[in-house]
Amino acid sequence: MKNDNNRGAIWGNTRKQKETHPDFTGQALIDGVEYNVAAWKRNPNGNPKAPALKFQFEKAQEDVENVSSSVD
Repeated sequence: MKNDNNRGAIWGNTRKQKETHPDFTGQALIDGVEYNVAAWKRNPNGNPKAPALKFQFEKAQEDVENVSSSVD
């Protein structure tokens, strides 16, 4: 993602295989931290312009592993 702080984008999820998978996925850069974004339509016939969103750290698992190894 280019260096646009406090911006993001989502696209239709072409890899959706189950109803629990997000309808949209993307990335956002917020205060210099890159996040993965997942979004769902609020109901099956919901307006795609008003999805519910979830943000996750891009490298959260890697960061946890680095902290664990530095504490040892």
